[in-house]
Amino acid sequence: MSPPEADPIVARAVPADERIPYDLAAAALNVSRRTVERMISDGRLDRDMAATDATTVARVTRRSLVAILGERRDTEAQAARDAAVVSAASNAAAGLDVGRLVADLVEARATAAQLEERCRILEAGEDASRSRDDLLVALVGGSWRERRRARKDAIAALITDRPAS
Repeated sequence: MSPPEADPIVARAVPADERIPYDLAAAALNVSRRTVERMISDGRLDRDMAATDATTVARVTRRSLVAILGERRDTEAQAARDAAVVSAASNAAAGLDVGRLVADLVEARATAAQLEERCRILEAGEDASRSRDDLLVALVGGSWRERRRARKDAIAALITDRPAS
C-alpha cells in the first residue's frame, strides 16, 4: 500500500504546511519580529527548516502559527468569561439592585425617545422656515418671470395649504 502523499488525489486534498515569513507572523500575532524569534527559540513556534540558508527569508510554519493564535483566542475568551464572573460577583457584593438598573434603563430609553421626537419637530420647523426664506428670496430677486412664478406658487401654496416649491 502506498503512502497517502504518493496518491495525487490525496496529495491535493492534504495541503502542505505553508511557510509564513517572520514579518507576517509578527503582524498576525501583534508582536515584534524579535518576539517571534524568541517564540521560536522557546519552542512555541516551529521554524521552517527549508528556509535555513542566509539568502532566504526566515519563515515559520503555518500550523504552529495557527496553534498560537488558537491558544490566544481561547485564553482571551477565558479571561473575558472570568472578568464577567468577577464583575457579576462584585456587583452582587456591592448590593446593586437589578430591578433599579432595569428601571433606569427603561427611563433612559423613554427620555431618548422624547428627545428624538423633539428633534424631528425642530427639523420639520426648520424645513418650513427654510422654504419660507427661499420663497422670500424668489419674490424679491431674479427676473420678472421668476418673481411672477414665485407669486403664483405662493398663492397656490396658500390656497392648497402645501409648501411653496
